[in-house]
Parts: sequence; structure tokens; C-alpha cells
Amino acid sequence: DDVETTKCCGSCVLEVRASMFELRDPNGGKTIDVIRMFRPDVLWKKLLKFVCSAWGVEILLQNLIEYKSPRAFWPAFLSHWAVAAGVLYLFLSAVCALLPLNHGTQQKKTQVTPFLIKATWLAFSIGAVAEFAATVLFWALDYTPGQNVSYFTFTHHGVVLVLILLDGLVINGIVLRLRQMIGSVVFILSYLVWTIVHALAGIGNPFRNSGVDDDDAIYPVFSWNHKFVNTLIIALGIVFVLVPCLFLLLWTISRTLPTPYLAENNEEADDNDDHETENNLHVDRNTAIDETEDVDEVV
Repeated sequence: DDVETTKCCGSCVLEVRASMFELRDPNGGKTIDVIRMFRPDVLWKKLLKFVCSAWGVEILLQNLIEYKSPRAFWPAFLSHWAVAAGVLYLFLSAVCALLPLNHGTQQKKTQVTPFLIKATWLAFSIGAVAEFAATVLFWALDYTPGQNVSYFTFTHHGVVLVLILLDGLVINGIVLRLRQMIGSVVFILSYLVWTIVHALAGIGNPFRNSGVDDDDAIYPVFSWNHKFVNTLIIALGIVFVLVPCLFLLLWTISRTLPTPYLAENNEEADDNDDHETENNLHVDRNTAIDETEDVDEVV
């Protein structure tokens, strides 16, 4: 047990030290084939990827078109931020599958990750965690039993999350890096800053006119003006508990699912075989020369 605990701690330390877009597995030493990770070479995976992307874009566009006025209030909600981030990932993922990407300047066992892939990789970590958090928070805090669940409510708090995880973890086999948690935390912090600005500026909420003192809040349970302590506790819990836990869950899943790696181990084996063959030929040549000299001495 102590040995396993030591290995686990050592693996976590190596993962923390790894860069945000590290291709070499900090524990196993294998290298991710970053092009195949975002451009699967199997036809059904490509088709399913385009279906996920098209459905995500349709959800976002239809929501923007049918959204009740004032349209300027659409970016006020966390679920809309999360859906936008998630659909951005799905769109970039589809673009990666279409463009003729390459490793850039490639040498043996060395890859150069294109900027588009880095952007897509980071967009997945942000979009997946943001949509996961928005879904959990909605069903746990904002939803009331018996409330009418519309098509957009269901898609924004469940369907888009499934599309992101299906595309990123199952089709692409993306491996998350711990440092990518920074992007998810910054994204959520940005939204929390927006809620503070919204409260201080007195923008209000045009969809809530029941007359209670917290009608100006974006969400009933999240009011900086009238429920400051409760709101602060929820905000700290989201940043320091919920987001890290959701990210670590996705990080763990991403490390257990299949991921495309470079076949460098086979190349090393071939190199060793070639080197061994050359040594054998050299030995055989020396043996033949020695035998020839012995024959000459006998004659």
C-alpha cells in the first residue's frame, strides 16, 4: 500500500510539473500523436464529430434567434457562457478534422503542436468544465421540482455537455493536463466578476418582476446586493471546490480512455534490431577472416 501511495504521489508531482500542452506522458514516457488525437483517421469518428458540432451550433444559433427580448441580456447567464464555450470547442474540433494539419517541423520523436490544436485543446478543458459546472449548479440550486423544462433548458444543461464529452473524450481521446485547470478557473472567475459588476451597476433582471427585494439578481440564490454572505460562500465553493473537483474527474477519465500515441517504441525496437544485425555481420566477418588466416598458416 505504501508503495502504491508513493507511486501515486510521484505521478501527481510529475503531472503538475508537465506543461499545459505536454505531449510526453509524464508517467509512462509515451508521446501523444497530437494530430491523430484531433484528426481521427476512422470514418465513423469523423462523421460523429461533425454531427456533434452541427448539433451544438444549431442549439446555440436557435437559442440566439428565439431568445426573448432584450437580447442584450442573453450573455448575463452562466449557462449561456458555458454553451458558447462548449460550442466553440465543438466548432474548432470539426475544423481540425477538416484542415490538412501536420506536426510542423518534425524530427524523430519530436512534434510541434500547431496553434489551432492548442486552442482546441484548451477550449475543450474550459468548455467541458464550464458546461459541467453550469449543469450541476442549475439542477442543484436553480431548478425547482415541477418547473417546466423547455428544449433549451434541457439542451443547455445536459445535451451540450454530452456532446462535448463524446467528441473530446470518446472520439478524440483528449488527455487533459492539470495546468489546463487554470483556464477553467479563470473562465469561472470572469463570470463571477461579471455578476459583481452587474450587481454594482444596478442593471437588474428584466425577466424577474415579482416585487421581492432580490429581483435585480441574475439568479435568485446568487444576489450580491441582498444575500452577500450566502453568495460569497457559493462563489468560493464554485471556484475552490466545484471547478477543481469537476476538472479532476474529467482529468481522471481522460487518462483511462484510449489515446493515440506515436509508435516510437516500435521504432526503437527496429533500431535495436538493425544495430544487432550490424554487430552480428561484423562478428561473422571477423570470424571468416580468422578462419582464412588459420588455413593459410596450415598450408
